[in-house]
Amino acid sequence: MARNKHPEETVNLILDVAFRLFMEKGYEHTSIQDIINHLGGLSKGAIYHHFKSKEEILYAVIDRMTEESNQMLTDIKDRTDLKGKEKLQILFNTSINRSVQQDKLLKLQKCYKSSKRNRKSYSFLMSYLLYLF
Repeated sequence: MARNKHPEETVNLILDVAFRLFMEKGYEHTSIQDIINHLGGLSKGAIYHHFKSKEEILYAVIDRMTEESNQMLTDIKDRTDLKGKEKLQILFNTSINRSVQQDKLLKLQKCYKSSKRNRKSYSFLMSYLLYLF
């Protein structure tokens, strides 16, 4: 069997498709098979090579969405030319202007909140989102 020379491309494709399906159908109504059907020929094994479960895919989608925000926050926090109050003002102003990312997170939260069966995962997700914002 040939090895994939660019596994990050496969992971990104999986995450792109999963995010779109989670937004369209909701987390609870999206199956691993749905994701596979939209991957353009990738196998179930390709997904399970990179992710253990649908829940792990969800966490990777959230991580990817928040990575840019986390870097921005770190960059502001690490600035030595600003005092604490100035850093807080910049953080506040920057957060207000990032409504597109927040809208995506709120939609994802709404999709996942509709899941009544997996309260432990929901609690983890909400704690994680509160930590990020």
